[in-house]
Amino acid sequence: MKQVFFYLILGLSLAAVACQKPIAVADSPIPGLLVNATPVTTSEVIVTSHNASTELYPAPPPLAQRSVASLAMPIVTAGGYGANISPEDPHIRLYRSVVDPRSIEPVIIETVGLTSLVNKINALPWDYAPTDLIPIDAGGVAGMSLRQEAAAAWEQWRLAALRDGYSVLAVSSYRSRDYQVGLFNRYLASHGDEAILWSAHPRRSEHEMGLALDLSNHYALPGESFGETAMGRYLAETAHLFGFILRYPKGYEADTGYSYEPWHFRYVGLDIADQMVSRSIPTLEHFYQLTLEP
Repeated sequence: MKQVFFYLILGLSLAAVACQKPIAVADSPIPGLLVNATPVTTSEVIVTSHNASTELYPAPPPLAQRSVASLAMPIVTAGGYGANISPEDPHIRLYRSVVDPRSIEPVIIETVGLTSLVNKINALPWDYAPTDLIPIDAGGVAGMSLRQEAAAAWEQWRLAALRDGYSVLAVSSYRSRDYQVGLFNRYLASHGDEAILWSAHPRRSEHEMGLALDLSNHYALPGESFGETAMGRYLAETAHLFGFILRYPKGYEADTGYSYEPWHFRYVGLDIADQMVSRSIPTLEHFYQLTLEP
């Protein structure tokens, strides 16, 4: 049974808050209000980001409804980007064939760049924070930011989409380390080990790089069906023209370690994005040959 919590702010009375539509609140002092005051349903979890913006995350559907049945982390060895990890290692804990990131010692990326690979095995330095973050136009969502080059590319993509008839919203962008720590811990507390199938361990999230965007056609994170919408297909087809890639495509969960996320796009620059499309390379793990079958 869901428990619903509201917090009194901005002079609202307790009686007025009690009349609001029920929502599940993670840690936000704001009672489910979005920048456009769109009503929030009970299937959404609200969290307040490090930069005081409001992000919406749907409560994940039951595992049986997600594309994770065959998830298994690859053994990766190439180029210093990965670690030698074997499922037979007695120190490695698996959950539904997925390596629990808490049970492994990740490879720490020494020099973080625009093309660095961050995943469950490859982690950012604990004290890393991008120094060139700038605010972005997120289509009406406040407080979003990216690294400068990625921000410029996003603005070009956003405007091109607008010209083509799509008003794209960025509902999540850069996240600080402390914010990711809190988010991961809250998901573990509320969903148990299932959270490792779709939530990134702190320092292993691309959002902490300032290079990832969660995109949507409304003021909330969409579901897997977003990939079948006109906007979802448009974004997947045009991302590479602006240096972005669809980071967690369907059918490659065993390579990325995450279920299908048609809303999550990562900036890697025009060169890599173009190579991946022209050579039909499905994931960044494949590009760096860090999969069981490169």
